Amino acid sequence: MLERAVGYVVAHHWGDVASVVGLPLTLGGLALTLLAALRARQAAQVAGIAVAELRSGLAYDDAVEVLSASIAMLEEIRYLNRISVRDAQWLVLERCASMRRKLLTIDTAAGPLTGSHRTTIQNAVTHLRRLEKQLEKSMSQDDAVPDGVKTTQIVSRLLDNIEAVLREVRQGTGA
Repeated sequence: MLERAVGYVVAHHWGDVASVVGLPLTLGGLALTLLAALRARQAAQVAGIAVAELRSGLAYDDAVEVLSASIAMLEEIRYLNRISVRDAQWLVLERCASMRRKLLTIDTAAGPLTGSHRTTIQNAVTHLRRLEKQLEKSMSQDDAVPDGVKTTQIVSRLLDNIEAVLREVRQGTGA
């Protein structure tokens, strides 16, 4: 039975017909596959751009949030320092440490910060670390009280600098 079927296919040249019909079908399938791959590549590029824009937006939001929180903490530190209550030094110490940690997270993130912004933030971190050390030293000595005027001046300068960075980030300028 199988020999009869093979003999029929060979006698009527169905193999040649299949080859002739198969070539255009194969080429058509290849063209459709290449078109689908091209469209997938373009979709991946568009998705990549969208992800980059989303990351940039999230970095911007994070920067604004951290800078705003830092400003609020600096104002609180300045207030607590001005009232010169010995017990308030513990709060000032805690706020300095908390703010320094927050600023370190924004300093290491990418996003809308320029080199000058990062320098300003790093200077603030350095001053806060020094202030923490001074407060810890004065709190360990019962009679020593840190220089409130000098500390207030430093905190006010840090506050002005961080506010300037926040303004520039919100405006989208890098200067």
